[in-house]
Amino acid sequence: MEVVIDWVIKMAFRNQYFKTWMRSNVQQWDHLIHWVKDNTEVPQNFVGYGSTSNSTLKLCKRSRDSTQSGYRYDKRKNQVLNFYRKSSLITIKMGQEVPDTSGEIDID
Repeated sequence: MEVVIDWVIKMAFRNQYFKTWMRSNVQQWDHLIHWVKDNTEVPQNFVGYGSTSNSTLKLCKRSRDSTQSGYRYDKRKNQVLNFYRKSSLITIKMGQEVPDTSGEIDID
């Protein structure tokens, strides 16, 4: 869900039509703000990669070297990103000016 929210914010900052639509249709997307507020922790990895159980919930892919990246599960980074998501969505909702990043290179 975080990836979807990040994409929505990115589009609002890059595309004037998308930003205008969001400001005109707040009731269609403001549930994202509540989701961010209610889900402050990243999901934990519940998979033992040596597990043979097909019923195990898998939340991340196995990396090439079979070690898990700490990026997605760093609590402090997640708190900062969560604050950014919430603040950006509220800024868009309130109709405040958002940065225009349409001229910047998209590293994604």
